[in-house]
Amino acid sequence: MNAELKQKLANASYEEEEWRNIKFKLSRTSIKNIVILNVSGRKYTTNVSTLTCMGNPFFTVLFSEQGKLERNPNDNSIFINRNGTLFEHILEYFRTNTIHSDIMTYEPLRQRLIIEAEYFCVHNLIYILTEPERKRQQEEVKCLAIDKGFPGGTLLQTA
Repeated sequence: MNAELKQKLANASYEEEEWRNIKFKLSRTSIKNIVILNVSGRKYTTNVSTLTCMGNPFFTVLFSEQGKLERNPNDNSIFINRNGTLFEHILEYFRTNTIHSDIMTYEPLRQRLIIEAEYFCVHNLIYILTEPERKRQQEEVKCLAIDKGFPGGTLLQTA
């Protein structure tokens, strides 16, 4: 009888430990598609649907391979080795479909953000961020057309 009680106690302890593990895993599992991204040390909590709503290929592929994802055992976060500060702007774009006007007026930030948007395959954001280049090219084409239309690029001609 004593051995039987010890066995039942051991089984109960094992089941209790299993239950704790399950509860812990559930607390770390993506509830309502919540995901924690660790972008070079900066952690962002968002929904999988936020990151994939625009059909973004980077995050769609990332989350379609959930079983292959390496997650931090402490907080279940996914590490991405990119600029954590710039990712804030990428995530804000996913959330609001807009970018802050300061980004377009501060050239170094805009250029760095283009690189990050290209890495994360955010094509709509790339299009918005490269608008100044397109406008500049259009102006250059107009200037070339004007220059070709007038000898010496001027209306005034020498007699």
